[in-house]
Amino acid sequence: MPIEGREQPSKVPFAWMISSVVIQIHAVVCLFVGELLAKRRIESPLPETQKLPDDHIVVVRLDEIGDIVLMTGFLKELRKLYPAARITLVVKDALLNLVERCPHVDEVIPFAAHCSRVLRPFVLPFRAAKMSRKLAWEKRPTLGIQPRWDTDSSYAGLLLYLLRARRRIGFSEQANRRKSYFNKGFDRFYTDLVDGNEVKHEIEHNLDVIRYLGGDPSNGKPESWITEEDIHAVELLLKNSNVPTAKSLIAIAPGAGHPRRMWPLDHYSRIGVWLSQQFDADIIIVGGLRDVRLGDMLASRIGTRSHNLSGRTSLRETCALFKKCRLFIGNDSGPLHLAAASGIPVIEISCHPEHGDESDVQSPVRFGPRSAASAVLQPAQVSAPCRERCSSSHAHCINGVTVERVKEAVKRVLAQGDQK
Repeated sequence: MPIEGREQPSKVPFAWMISSVVIQIHAVVCLFVGELLAKRRIESPLPETQKLPDDHIVVVRLDEIGDIVLMTGFLKELRKLYPAARITLVVKDALLNLVERCPHVDEVIPFAAHCSRVLRPFVLPFRAAKMSRKLAWEKRPTLGIQPRWDTDSSYAGLLLYLLRARRRIGFSEQANRRKSYFNKGFDRFYTDLVDGNEVKHEIEHNLDVIRYLGGDPSNGKPESWITEEDIHAVELLLKNSNVPTAKSLIAIAPGAGHPRRMWPLDHYSRIGVWLSQQFDADIIIVGGLRDVRLGDMLASRIGTRSHNLSGRTSLRETCALFKKCRLFIGNDSGPLHLAAASGIPVIEISCHPEHGDESDVQSPVRFGPRSAASAVLQPAQVSAPCRERCSSSHAHCINGVTVERVKEAVKRVLAQGDQK
């Protein structure tokens, strides 16, 4: 049943229709398997009590770096709402390093969610079932939360169901158009559904769950949790890499999860040279292991004032590195959100047009950085043949952001940061 007042799509792509049918059938099969594993039907719904007794709460979030960073404020608000509860957080195993020092949860459990898109419907449900049996908590969790607003492509809702929380809260499959087709049938995994059909920043979507539970959250500002060991490791890395820490350090992250989100390397090299000359800064190039070659290419173009540290730091060490930097410049990517959570000024170069679809996964309205001083630079409009969003397989609409615009943003953001 569509949410009242929400405009429904007039024409649905044929591929979406086929996918939605397949996923709905799969959701029913997953539920059947879940019932067999649980050995008895999980009662649903519970009495309409908004605030549950402090007991055991499970939060499942099988998303990428940026999503997890934007959820850190949610975890703080959840702890404020349930100060005596045992809170368990389940995340992708690759992101364990980022959250294992979180002071707002009691334990973090990694889940092996890495799998090709083709095999996900077959592999991830079985991994979820295996984890649910392995944990075998003596007492069922009182509350389970899956706070992802958009499409659940990692079967986090199913995992939450199999973990047998008495009350399971998630966003309705009708929250947005894409989810209503790719997650058709997934509402069956929950006892409580948050409609959440308004497009807003992901931080606010996360906090909507807190509000649903009766809490009164504040701003949900992202946090990073680093240790003295992380700081020491970064200091040693900078020393061994001959980085002059007495100089201003500016971080650049040229990589992204998709080529369409990557500003041209020639543009970054021109910005890097300008930064070293204009601000007497050394350029720190950051990224993951897959960005090492890209970082080497950029460093060779900028020259001796650049240092490629891609693939040489853990997620927490990357945050510790950012805390030593004066500014971050990068694409819509995980490092962008790590930098914002570290408290330094950030500049995002986005491929999403200024008047594009705000509900899109590339939209800064949903995923823009939350930092004390920041700027998001977008192309004024899409480049043909794209419509409403960049759908190219390579850097395309993002080329509409000029080097001069980035230079002006650098001056503006640094001035804002210096006033803080």
